[in-house]
Amino acid sequence: MAEDEIDRFIREHEMVQAEIDSKGLKGYCATSEGIKERINITGSRLDQHFKLFAIDEYVVHPDPDKNVSCSRDAIRILKSKLETALQ
Repeated sequence: MAEDEIDRFIREHEMVQAEIDSKGLKGYCATSEGIKERINITGSRLDQHFKLFAIDEYVVHPDPDKNVSCSRDAIRILKSKLETALQ
């Protein structure tokens, strides 16, 4: 990758992370379609970002097609909501 391409990828990655985080802090997961639409990236480019997230297990994909991405915050909040509902 050329330096400009690397810089562009880093900026994109920060935007993808911010999108997932903003949903996660509300207890929601982000859809791949929503991320692609808001960040204006392709599915293959989003897959590259998911590969980078996988290194530190930043994002969880609860469905096998990776159509939904959940941050650790989203999982924590959803777990808390489920525990409260089941009491």
